Amino acid sequence: MKRWWALFCVRNVFACILLVMFAASKSFALELFPYALDYGTNSAKFIEPSFGGVFWMSAGAPDLWWAETHGEWKIKKLGIHFAEKYLAMDTLYRENFSNVDASLQTKYFAVGVGYGLSADWIPGGETWLRHQISPGASFFWKVFQLGVWVRGYTDESWTLLNSLEWRPSSHFIATFITDYTSFDLGNSLCFEYGCLTSIYRFPGFSFSVALTLFWEKWELWGAHGFGGENQSWHSFSVEKKLF
Repeated sequence: MKRWWALFCVRNVFACILLVMFAASKSFALELFPYALDYGTNSAKFIEPSFGGVFWMSAGAPDLWWAETHGEWKIKKLGIHFAEKYLAMDTLYRENFSNVDASLQTKYFAVGVGYGLSADWIPGGETWLRHQISPGASFFWKVFQLGVWVRGYTDESWTLLNSLEWRPSSHFIATFITDYTSFDLGNSLCFEYGCLTSIYRFPGFSFSVALTLFWEKWELWGAHGFGGENQSWHSFSVEKKLF
């Protein structure tokens, strides 16, 4: 266990050095979201039957917040993930986003596609709908998982994303995610009853830390992130495994 604690510290020091090198080159461009950041999740994922909810709020702007409920179910090799999200920004803007992902999973790879419907409106004003398509694939080899997916609304250009996860033991997880305009480096150090996670984004400076607690089939976590002036946020989540 000491070995993984040392690796966790080294990875964090390395990420801090990168942040200092890039801090002056680009301002904080994308908000750092709790579990999938703001990249959106890969529709080709391992499914664990579960349900849960997330609440997120901006520390600098309390009137900016969102809440989400989500769940996963698996039928043999077919996995289904669904989520319902509501976002409010003061009295200026509202969004209700519904998303369904379906994936086919094997021992070495998974392929999937997701569809999202976003209902956006200005209170007392205009309302509009947007459609999102998110195809993806994941490849598994020993302690590595490589992901590639595309995300975008049908009325906008699509974004290509890549991720790499290294899980050498049950105590340590390292992740790397990019949309080719920013890069996220994450570490998770896990114990019997919880995990400590840190995520860095560069260029620019942003950082988040989360504590997850396990109790039987329940997972509870809280996270805090910051990155530049008035970019701080808080997030809380609860999730229950069904089996």
